[in-house]
Amino acid sequence: MEPSIAQYDAEEVLRSTIEFAEKYDVMVHGHLAESKSEYDFTMEQFGCSPVEWFRRNNLLGDRFYYAHCIHLDEQDIKVLAETGTGVVSCPISNMYLSSGSCQVRNMMDAGVERIGLGVDGAASSNSSNMMGEMRVAYLLNRLTHEENACTSENI
Repeated sequence: MEPSIAQYDAEEVLRSTIEFAEKYDVMVHGHLAESKSEYDFTMEQFGCSPVEWFRRNNLLGDRFYYAHCIHLDEQDIKVLAETGTGVVSCPISNMYLSSGSCQVRNMMDAGVERIGLGVDGAASSNSSNMMGEMRVAYLLNRLTHEENACTSENI
């Protein structure tokens, strides 16, 4: 009988995930730096930010993309850019959960090239309406960056 995931340690699950993705040439998606509590936990347990922990565990690069990426400092953003890691902004979910907002403009300025827009999930976006998500992303971008906001002309 195969052991359950609960019987594996976290590092073995990570290694297996990476091996599977490489073997079958598939992307790996997850959530990263979504909440302040996640950031605080990683700092307390591992002495580093979530992005740095992912880097140390080979979970960054062009095979990976992560939803949220809210609680990042300049170094974290630089690491995402250098590794080619993708980011998916989910503004309605993040507003609904009061977790913050993705620093899309700062990421673009730092060279993060793969930035997408997502709806997260039904439990935190209420409708999974991509048109609504685009509208909120645009308005949040305007509110946050004013005259430096992303537009179709400057991205």
